[in-house]
Order: sequence, then C-alpha cells, then structure tokens
Amino acid sequence: MAQQTTPVHSQWSHVGVLLRWLDLEQVEPVREVGMVRVLAIGTAYGAEAVKGVLGLSLGPAPTHLWDDAREAVADVVVAALIVLATIAGDPEIILAARLDEVAARVPAETDVLL
Repeated sequence: MAQQTTPVHSQWSHVGVLLRWLDLEQVEPVREVGMVRVLAIGTAYGAEAVKGVLGLSLGPAPTHLWDDAREAVADVVVAALIVLATIAGDPEIILAARLDEVAARVPAETDVLL
C-alpha cells in the first residue's frame, strides 16, 4: 500500500534520494545519463492507461482504471523531475521560474488568477 502524503510534500528531497540511488546504479557513461533519463519520460507518459480507461485498447472492455491513469501520469512527473535534477544545478529554481513563465500566459482579465 502506498504511503499517504499531504499536499505539502517533500518532493524535492524524494527526488534527491531517487537521483542518488539511480546514480549509484548507473551503468551508462556519465555524459549519456541525462539523455537516457529523458527517454524514460517518453516511456512513462500514461497513454496506454488512459486508452485502457476509455476502452480504446485492443479488446472489448476497458483494461485500466482511472487510478492506473493517475499513477502513470504521476510517474511522468517523477521521471521529469529526476531528469531536471540530473541536468540542472538548481532544479527547484528552474521549475519555479518556468511555472511562473507559463502561468504568466494567462490573460490578466481571466478570473482564474491568483
């Protein structure tokens, strides 16, 4: 059973633990590690789970639940955070800055602003 988490989660400390563990287990040359980890994002993106929920997989019935799709999408986020930590010295700062840039695209007159 998965450990319960709170909305304020120590995600970056977990990313650091995972990154150190992966670095200990790595067999690829150091310069290729980032590229290999980027490829991991593409293998985890969850399309099969969503297709399975919607009944679009081969076969007559749905093959996945929404919980499967949510876990698959979360796996993508974890993989992306690990890649960012691999290729960036300050992944927290880079992610926060990018999120600010993307959120700034919302027009000022929109009612969803903070």
